[in-house]
Amino acid sequence: MDIFISSAFGYSQKKKEKEMKISAAVVAAAFSLAFSFILANFTGQCDAALQQGFYKGKCNSQDVEAIVASVVKRRFNDKPRVAAGLIRLFFHDCFVNGCDASILLDGDSSEKTAPPNLSVSGYDVIDEAKGLLEEACTGVVSCADIIAIAARDAVQLSGGGRYEVQTGRRDGSVSLASNVDLPSPRFSVSQSADAFAKKGIGLTDMVLLLGGHTIGFTNCSLFRDRLYNFDNTGKPDPTMDPLLVMKLRLICPRNSPADRTPVSLDQNLASTFIVDNSFYKQIRLGRGILQIDQALALDPLTNNTVASLANGNDFLARFGQAMVKLGAVDPQMVLSGDADITSDFLVPQDVNNADGNFFTFTGMRVLVGEDFPTKFTILKASMAEFPTLNGHSVSYVVLQFPAVSTNPPHTHPRPPSSFSLSPEAWNPVSWTQPTSFSRSRYKLVTCSSSPRD
Repeated sequence: MDIFISSAFGYSQKKKEKEMKISAAVVAAAFSLAFSFILANFTGQCDAALQQGFYKGKCNSQDVEAIVASVVKRRFNDKPRVAAGLIRLFFHDCFVNGCDASILLDGDSSEKTAPPNLSVSGYDVIDEAKGLLEEACTGVVSCADIIAIAARDAVQLSGGGRYEVQTGRRDGSVSLASNVDLPSPRFSVSQSADAFAKKGIGLTDMVLLLGGHTIGFTNCSLFRDRLYNFDNTGKPDPTMDPLLVMKLRLICPRNSPADRTPVSLDQNLASTFIVDNSFYKQIRLGRGILQIDQALALDPLTNNTVASLANGNDFLARFGQAMVKLGAVDPQMVLSGDADITSDFLVPQDVNNADGNFFTFTGMRVLVGEDFPTKFTILKASMAEFPTLNGHSVSYVVLQFPAVSTNPPHTHPRPPSSFSLSPEAWNPVSWTQPTSFSRSRYKLVTCSSSPRD
């Protein structure tokens, strides 16, 4: 079996895809080498934690969060529904491989193409904020942090109060539709709880995060069965308010193929664009739209929490806390607290069949080519002089080396040691002397992988 690697250029632009072949045996050997180097060197370089105010003093005296807020506020004033889109974008990003902005990456099989993400919105807001931040401080602010900040601003503008966002995330470089494991709106409470638990989110926080539906919208295809043929009974869902069933049938005819009319998940229409506890009050009245929303109010696992939130006045504070917890789910290795963001690079030598781009391969990165080199050189380099990478958070990037013995123009100096690719004979290097990149004409790419016969 061979492994094909597709590359994609840019952080959210349309990618040019390529495929090159490398034997699975070589990939396995390279993974072993790379993983050993990670254990030996990388863990000590990225031990910082997410923190409030990470970008203070890092963006040429500019206030990163204020720049994002200005974009979100202008978009919100023009179209209040943008708030729901940004909160959903944050959730869909963080729930899959952590908050790494991988949902922004384009590609034929990227996360964007997964069915649950086809209706996700808010990309244009993130792109605009990213553009302004690149003008203010090139290559400093990660897209993952922009998504998190924008979601908080969306909550605040919708009346939900302000909570402090932790920042310092790295952007991911892998985006695969096959990795999208979002909980289905048709899940039972137990199924949904299991899905959240796998991300380290408990039952109470799950109920709080689903409270984001207070300003959410959906389409008929996700609940039409509850109106006409629930559980193949030929009847509506008996847990739904009969008056609501009648109302929704007018919006969602039985056999209509179109789903053009958005339906508010909070049926208190005076609260459609307001983050508050009205959603919980509505589902306690049998007015939940999605199956999982209604189940929250009925299942013994969650009904007491729903009642407490519906009758209390602490939802806003607790919702903000839950959003912070969501933002810390399996985060990409956080950025270094230093101005120079240090990463480790695998640099293969004697490459004759590569196109001069940077390639990444899931967690361990490998350069692709018909004739894979038999030796590697390990280089520890700083991204401080290479802003194209800085902020995109590429850690194990593979560089092309010309098949000559001299230093290539885009790196200096050459590291002192070479190693056999054989994992049995290879030992990690002990040197830690950092080197740096000069500016390069070469491009940043992201990659996905899939096995093929």
